[in-house]
Amino acid sequence: PAAQLNASQASSALNGTGTEVVGKPLGTNCTCEKAFSSLGANSSKADCQKLQDSCSYELELGCSDKVNTCMGKFNQAGSGTVGFVLDANKLAEASFCGPFGKCLGELRLVARVWRPEGDLRLACAVPSVSTANATGNATGSTASGCPGGKDDCMKKCTANVKGKSANCTIPMVPNLAPGAKLTGSCWLEKSEGTKVTDADYFAVVNKYK
Repeated sequence: PAAQLNASQASSALNGTGTEVVGKPLGTNCTCEKAFSSLGANSSKADCQKLQDSCSYELELGCSDKVNTCMGKFNQAGSGTVGFVLDANKLAEASFCGPFGKCLGELRLVARVWRPEGDLRLACAVPSVSTANATGNATGSTASGCPGGKDDCMKKCTANVKGKSANCTIPMVPNLAPGAKLTGSCWLEKSEGTKVTDADYFAVVNKYK
């Protein structure tokens, strides 16, 4: 199937390509929480743009006269600097869905980690659906027929972060109707299960229609 991923500008930096700034001193406010705290209620658009210049390698700051926005380029949590991105090229290289909706193989979730700290692990999940119709999207507990998001409604995998990478696999759902999409997510967490990043979402589509 065709694999889709919410790719970010971060991927080129983590791969050592693109326009990553090397050797630039870290700003003191390069988390979204600290950025908003330093700007304050009476900050101007120019103040925001100055901070944007110093933190542009890891934050996506949107500066305007009325509203400022902030997003981590590596799926960082609002108060954190640890982040990651998924490798879209690996996601569906070992899975296949046919024209009649039968699927085989596995989903390969490979993460490149940004500023790892302490003992971390990659955690990923997709709905444990047996069948998805061609017009709907298999996302979350509703698609799997398990209200409340119970654990048995999801296929999950975890793997410890080693160095600056981690990877785990999830068996592909046995059925995905032609044209249907299966959406899942990954995040980084501490060993006891506390999330330390925002989620990065991915989707696998049965390319047949």
